[in-house]
Amino acid sequence: FVETESFGRLYATGDLGRWTQGVLEVIGRIDRQLKVNGVRVEPEEVESALLKYIIRDGDPEPQKDHVRPVARAGVVATSSPQQLVAFVTLREGIHLQVADLHKHCESLLAPAYLPKQIVILRTGMPSLPNGKINFAELKAMADELILEAPKTVLDSLGQMRSMSKWALLENEMIHRCYAFWMVGVLLDHYAMCAMITDPSDPSRSLPSCTALASSKVAPWSEALIRSIGNDQDLFGFIMLGAYQDSRRGKRLRLSWIDLYILGIYLFMAMPLPQVCNGLTAGFAYPTETWQAKVGSMKTDGWDQAYMEQADVTSGHRWYLLMIVQAKMFVALCDLARIPAWAQVCIAALWSCMGPMYGGDVCQAGLGPDAKFLLTWLLDSCWMWIRWVEWYATFYVFCFHYLRPIVAWLSQRLPKGPTWACLATASSMLLGMFMALFHYPSVVLESGENTRWLILELAATMLQPALFAMGTSYWTVNAGWWGNTTLGCYVVHFLFRDRMTELFRNLASLLSWDSTGLLLPAAMLLACFAFTSTVGPFGHYLLILPQLSWAYRKKKTGHQKRSSRKSRPLLCMLWKVLG
Repeated sequence: FVETESFGRLYATGDLGRWTQGVLEVIGRIDRQLKVNGVRVEPEEVESALLKYIIRDGDPEPQKDHVRPVARAGVVATSSPQQLVAFVTLREGIHLQVADLHKHCESLLAPAYLPKQIVILRTGMPSLPNGKINFAELKAMADELILEAPKTVLDSLGQMRSMSKWALLENEMIHRCYAFWMVGVLLDHYAMCAMITDPSDPSRSLPSCTALASSKVAPWSEALIRSIGNDQDLFGFIMLGAYQDSRRGKRLRLSWIDLYILGIYLFMAMPLPQVCNGLTAGFAYPTETWQAKVGSMKTDGWDQAYMEQADVTSGHRWYLLMIVQAKMFVALCDLARIPAWAQVCIAALWSCMGPMYGGDVCQAGLGPDAKFLLTWLLDSCWMWIRWVEWYATFYVFCFHYLRPIVAWLSQRLPKGPTWACLATASSMLLGMFMALFHYPSVVLESGENTRWLILELAATMLQPALFAMGTSYWTVNAGWWGNTTLGCYVVHFLFRDRMTELFRNLASLLSWDSTGLLLPAAMLLACFAFTSTVGPFGHYLLILPQLSWAYRKKKTGHQKRSSRKSRPLLCMLWKVLG
């Protein structure tokens, strides 16, 4: 309220008005000044320019009967980064192109005042009960518009994709998760956690990290390592991979990229290990692990004997085959018009039927060539491994239902950095609980003892989900690591012996540390260094054919455009000379 001599106490509304021919006209607010890219912008000036647009009907001079097509205009700035977005409504019966409004603004306004986007609202301007423009709703609409605006980026497989800013923000969160989970996979494999079978029971794995089996290592050091690894990493990769695939808003279709992934899957077993063994003189090859598993079995590294034991050099390549199989299943079901719930039920029933292992091609009496090719394709002698199908079922479920679940929960769960921190901490505590009291995941690793199925599924699904929720508020740009997890996953088994030796040496060197925290920190740092250097190098070697093809296609397109632009000039020269 303000005190005046003539009218007494008045209320200052903050409206900006003008007196026009005896009429008080409210034209905006006095406190709407914006700061965009360091420049102070008066949105009313942009709105005034839009309202002044005139359809001249070919007459360069404005006349009274010329139509002013813009009825109302509202200009707001998006949240981050700040960009001007203008919303306009047109008078009844008027049709107008956005490009005309852009040209009009460029002729009247300074570059800093030019709106990034101009939107023509067909349903009317959002208004408050008093008739004023609802700028809060316009700001929300502008933020949503900017998030959905497409941007061309290079994806992890070297493809140029048009993605909305919202999808790019999703990718940033996914990259952070992928980077962390890849470190967990390396810790699991290089510390040989639950990877050595129990001598008294070959069907079970030892519940420990064999590389750290020493009196010099504190028990809690090993527990920390186990809590970061375990099956939650693979479940996290599957969960967010399916989440990305479901982004398209249409039916899943297999593409040549899936065939490319299948080729990488085959390449992991042969000839990648053999080539790396030859080029590095055995440094990038798990020789010790090979000898420990197969003993004195003779093989030249290219025969059937090698292929039956190729898991030593290319372990966990079954994951890539499982993803391709799951996507093929979803694509075929979509073609057959099978609803999503039925697809999940079919996949779940399929993964629970039949023996744990079935269809031994190595004992089927096939010819040498057929047996070799099938073993190469199947990653083992078995055509059917039931516990692998559980992972495929999880992909199918996440593909159809994870995005709706996330949308539903995002409207109900609390938000903010504090809750994100709580989600991250809960994920880590859950991992520690599983590492201490139920390790390894018996059902998910071997398919045995299904009485623990509910516990293992719940823990391995909840732990990565909580971690993903927590990373949504992280500000770390993990694109370098998240984009190169495929290559890191492909090549990491080749350095298994070297990294295991490093971990054992670190355990001896840091045995003096009574806290038991330096060893896990050093191991994390070593794995981080691997994912920062060796992994990306292997990744870009894998996608080099795709990058070369994309570069050649881009260069060819540029040459064609240059040729089209030069033709009119050549024609003009020909006419002049003629």
